[in-house]
Amino acid sequence: MAVRFALEASGARGDEIACVGFSGQMHGAVLLDAQDDVVRPALIWCDQRTEPQMEELSHLFGVNRLIQLTCNAPVTKFTLTKLLWVRENEPRNMGARCARDVAQGLRALSIHRGTRH
Repeated sequence: MAVRFALEASGARGDEIACVGFSGQMHGAVLLDAQDDVVRPALIWCDQRTEPQMEELSHLFGVNRLIQLTCNAPVTKFTLTKLLWVRENEPRNMGARCARDVAQGLRALSIHRGTRH
C-alpha cells in the first residue's frame, strides 16, 4: 500500500525507479508548546548526557521496581531521563513553553520526590 501511494504521489512508474531507501528514528524527546511549535532541538536516543538523571531514578525507586512499573530499567537513551534533564538544565524550556501534559507528568514526579518546580 505504501509503495503504491508513493508511486501515485510521485507520478513515476515502477520501472523508472532505480532503488528505494528506508530510514527510521528511534525514540527521542521532541518538546512542543501548546501551539505544537518545537521548543528546543530534539534529544535523540543516543544522547548520553542524562546519566545523572538515570542514576537518580535508580536511587529513588530501585532498578527492580522501575522494571516492574515500566518494563524498562532506567537508561540514558529513554525519554524520561531526557525530560528530567531538560527540566533540570533548561527550566525555561520545560516551564511555560512546554505542553501541559508533559509538564504535568513531570510535576507528578517532582511531588513524589518531595520538591516542587
